[in-house]
Amino acid sequence: MDEKNIAENIHKAGIFNKDFDYEKGFEDLVATDEPEYIYRAGRFWKFFDYEKGLDALIQINLARYIYYAGKEWKVFNFNKGFDALMKTKSSEFIFYAGAYWREFDFETGFKCLIETGNPEYVFRAGTLWRVFYYDKAWQILEKNINSGAKWRGKAFENPLWKRELKRIWDNGFNP
Repeated sequence: MDEKNIAENIHKAGIFNKDFDYEKGFEDLVATDEPEYIYRAGRFWKFFDYEKGLDALIQINLARYIYYAGKEWKVFNFNKGFDALMKTKSSEFIFYAGAYWREFDFETGFKCLIETGNPEYVFRAGTLWRVFYYDKAWQILEKNINSGAKWRGKAFENPLWKRELKRIWDNGFNP
């Protein structure tokens, strides 16, 4: 049986087995290195060590599951999760965390997102983040001539981006 099947079986046992040993089950689950089931256990198990669960997800270093844990777990250390997520440099999940986490450092998150240089998620963040710096973001969309073309076009179609671009140009674009 492969690690994924083992992790799934442990996860399900933690949900359905009334005599489940959560401490041992957690140790066995972490030993599989399967982040999907560590994340799921945090959502569905009656008893779960969220701090150790986050540590396990950080060790595995997949942005997707750090983000999911921050969005779905009842208990989540946002400072620790945020730092780990920024280290992954995943523009996709930095964007999602900024859009959907209850706690998010927009200043640092924006800097990390900009450093990725990914026009798609820079554009998307401008549509959903509560704090956003459109002038700096626009530079990324312009700098990426080919990959940014689609997202520059979308910016001109999006009411929020359109309003901010007008403001930037009315004030004299000064990067």
